[in-house]
Amino acid sequence: MRILVVDDHAMFREGVLDFLQKELFISQAIGAASVEEARNVVTAEEPALVVTDLSLPESSGKELIIWLRETHPDVAILVMTMHDELSSLREAIELGARGYITKSSGYYELVQAIHRITRGDYYLDQVMLTKLLQQIGRAEIAGSNKSAVEDLTAREREIFELLLTEESAAAIGEKLYISEKTVENHRTNIYRKLGVHDRLSLFRFAREQGFLQ
Repeated sequence: MRILVVDDHAMFREGVLDFLQKELFISQAIGAASVEEARNVVTAEEPALVVTDLSLPESSGKELIIWLRETHPDVAILVMTMHDELSSLREAIELGARGYITKSSGYYELVQAIHRITRGDYYLDQVMLTKLLQQIGRAEIAGSNKSAVEDLTAREREIFELLLTEESAAAIGEKLYISEKTVENHRTNIYRKLGVHDRLSLFRFAREQGFLQ
């Protein structure tokens, strides 16, 4: 199997190539320092897998991914980069990469990625996978919290908004023409539905969900 490693840092590139050749016994591991050089190698050698950085001189690894998808759709693409932002991961996958690992992950992740991607699977290293799962978890929590607000009755939503003005139960009762005890009962239900325990945690909840600036 031919593998092309595209990275403009010679020491890192040569280290990866040396590992592939000595540890994985891949004799046809080739290096390139730029997108233009990579295009020439791909055209001449037709590698099965391209491992590329995103930050490259003159042109980006993303442009290389686009070119590979348009001209060599059968070539598997693995991104290996210092960029650990989920936005970079998302864009790379949308463009056609089948794997994404950070350079801090080490050779073990590289081996796993190569094996998985060449079988037609996708692969993320633990750094990116953890970030992705954390984002999904936060999104689910946020969605659940917003749904909880939507589950409030019209009167509870009205009192919820008034509670955020720091008015007392008595003042809210006067404003709504209901008793202080009725306001306190509604407040108890609001706290229960939103999963908060007091006025302070209610303010924190409201700020996190965008109800307070």
